[in-house]
Amino acid sequence: MTRQTAIKTEDYIREVVTIFFAQKRIIQRTFLIIAVFAVAVALFWPPTYAVRGEILIKGKKLEKSPETLENTQIRMFELTRQDLASEIEIVESNDVIENTIRLLREKQLLYTDVDLTADTMPALVKNIRSRLEASIKQDSHIIETTFTSRDPNEAHVVLRHLLIEYVNWRNSVFNPGQAVTFYETQVERFSQALRKNEDALIALAEQYMSPDPAKEIDNNLAIKKDLEQSLDRERTEWTKKELYVDFLEDALDSPDMRLFSSIDNQSITLLGEKLQSLVIERGNILRVYHESSDRVRGVDEQIAKTYETLRSEVAAYAETMRNEADILGDTIAAMETRLRDLSARNVELHTYLVESQRIHREIDLIRHSYETFSKRLEEARIQTSSDANALFSISIISWPFVSWEPVFPQPRLIIPLGLFVAMLTGLSLGFLREYFDHTFKKPEDGPKFAGLTTLFTIPRWKG
Repeated sequence: MTRQTAIKTEDYIREVVTIFFAQKRIIQRTFLIIAVFAVAVALFWPPTYAVRGEILIKGKKLEKSPETLENTQIRMFELTRQDLASEIEIVESNDVIENTIRLLREKQLLYTDVDLTADTMPALVKNIRSRLEASIKQDSHIIETTFTSRDPNEAHVVLRHLLIEYVNWRNSVFNPGQAVTFYETQVERFSQALRKNEDALIALAEQYMSPDPAKEIDNNLAIKKDLEQSLDRERTEWTKKELYVDFLEDALDSPDMRLFSSIDNQSITLLGEKLQSLVIERGNILRVYHESSDRVRGVDEQIAKTYETLRSEVAAYAETMRNEADILGDTIAAMETRLRDLSARNVELHTYLVESQRIHREIDLIRHSYETFSKRLEEARIQTSSDANALFSISIISWPFVSWEPVFPQPRLIIPLGLFVAMLTGLSLGFLREYFDHTFKKPEDGPKFAGLTTLFTIPRWKG
């Protein structure tokens, strides 16, 4: 078993060596190209130098809270990573870089042949900012600034003046006197914005004649619900009366005699009962007398007179019912109009409510800003009356210095790395080419892949 493993390992090594010698040209060429390129970069690429400086940020002053001016609370200000990140933003800010460029131009150190205009300044600022890097040192309150350039003296001058401008700019930003003016301006601006939005709310209330649209909408919905229920009842009653009146009019137009006993009216009921009695009496008389007799004719006259009176009463009753149905129709129309008015009013109130809610949100945001800047204004006033003038102090603990060893290229690093990459790339290309080359290369390939016997081999002849 060990011998088989040794034979298999020997086969693998032989295969690798065979591939290496078979593809040695491409491996050698790739290796030479990349190696020459790496050596050329390491030896002939223009060097880039880095200049570094360090800034120490530390808590300095006692922060005084103006929440209760009579009993001012005092606590030591604690420096956070966010404060350090803010300082980095100031170091890399466009204003600081612009001021640095102008300072260098004034001192005739750099940019003497460039017109500092609104068109050229952004490109200069972008160029400096692309080569400037500021970072926080691990487990410290130190900001390390690095500026790279192919001219070490230029890098040194630029970074030194940039740190000077950073200190000046920061002092101007955190100057309490200017802070008081700034916060007073902001407080006044937000106060005017609050008054403007409050006036807008008053104007909306006057326009829609509603101090509380949400409450009025709820009341209108409750009224609308009651009206819809009442409208359903009135429509049902109106339909019943209309159908009943139509029934009575059809009965009055009918040639047949009707007693109208279903009508709930005392006079009609009495006339119907009287007519019914006369009809019964006539039937009884016809059993004794002839239909043309005087007595029968007398009863017929009474029947006709009574029926005519009954029809008149029913017609008057039908007219009364018709008037009641018309009144119900007018009531239904008025209720429908009222419902439409309520719906339209609710739409107006909803518009008013949405607009007022938007204004209220703006007021809340403005009020929050107003309260924040008011507190900051009190803090600034307290700071102005005290010795302290900053939340924390800054110190340049390491002014820019030039390391004459370039950060790029570094031959000791690039040449070994280039040789390694060249060797790895050459071998990879050689093995890839061998992998995709499906021709027979050894006598054993014929029986192995084609199942054919190798009779003889002819070595490659180079004439």
